[in-house]
Amino acid sequence: MSGIIDPSVKWITANYTWIFSGIGVAMLVAGYEWLRRRNKGRGTVLNSLVNVSGSTITGSTLVGRDVIQTIHVTREISHPIEGEYSPTPTANEIRQQIYALPLLQQPAARRSYVGLRVKWPAQIENLHQSRSKDGIVGVSMRYGDESWGATLYGEVELDKYPRLKSIYDGERVKVMGTIGEVQTGVIWLDLIRLEFGRK
Repeated sequence: MSGIIDPSVKWITANYTWIFSGIGVAMLVAGYEWLRRRNKGRGTVLNSLVNVSGSTITGSTLVGRDVIQTIHVTREISHPIEGEYSPTPTANEIRQQIYALPLLQQPAARRSYVGLRVKWPAQIENLHQSRSKDGIVGVSMRYGDESWGATLYGEVELDKYPRLKSIYDGERVKVMGTIGEVQTGVIWLDLIRLEFGRK
């Protein structure tokens, strides 16, 4: 019958102002939480894969009685977690492994190291002020303590490392970063941290 209005529709029409205000939203959230907790014990994990990439965590899909949800949690990492950066392989080992291969296989081997997170001892060799980027300094280094160590290169903001303004050739540092490129004779790093006066 066209003249009869469903009581629930009539109620929503009469109360739409507060339903969509803060009180209504709070009630909807509380109702959702209640349903989620009720079905928590009955849920089945369909996909238990947890993917961590950079600062994003994507969780598994959970299926309860009538509830399906995918969890996406994003977190910002202000400081790198030291355990994620490895001292091995060393820069010298990378150089030796590449040079031990036939010439045509070396480009593929160089690409295989891109993205590796490393923390290495090094010594400052030279500084280069960028002409195209204000406040950016290129840092040339030698891996380890020997003059024959592999050459490392990365760029940093001078304001973050004022010590570079008075640093001398040969000063020891610990570098932390991701391998961006491996060229003939140089390993380019996306530097995360420089620590001076390493032991």
